[in-house]
Amino acid sequence: MLALKKAERRLAATVQDWAMPTKGVYRNVLTIGELDFAIADKSHGNSGVFYRPLEGESDEMIPGNIEEIVSVELKNESVLDLLFIRPLRSLGTETDVINPFANFPGLGASLWCVKASEQLDVVTTSMPMHPYAQMRWTDEVVVIKDLSRVSQTYR
Repeated sequence: MLALKKAERRLAATVQDWAMPTKGVYRNVLTIGELDFAIADKSHGNSGVFYRPLEGESDEMIPGNIEEIVSVELKNESVLDLLFIRPLRSLGTETDVINPFANFPGLGASLWCVKASEQLDVVTTSMPMHPYAQMRWTDEVVVIKDLSRVSQTYR
């Protein structure tokens, strides 16, 4: 998988005993702490997460949808769960939608483009992530509410 190959160097730097897996077990649902995460095809409500991409220089968390969950075996025979996440695109300047949430950063809501990126990011379950809720704002825009303020598990 191309996304895994692109993330290999960063995974090797962050995961002890990392080696490129030759096989994996695909899963539809994964429980982390007390929260269930699922692939987008099975449960749209449990597939939306804020996460920090391995690739990139920013510490900012971005929203995305879980496309695949794969459990792989490491060199020491322990199992590592990998999430393949398709990030949502920020609205940027190409839209004329006014973001009323920009004036209330403490609210934890923001506007994002409905269209997701073409790329997939790889995230391990030990990395910071937490769920979000979303509602349609316009045909092209969704409101995303960070649920970390509701969940004690992933602060």
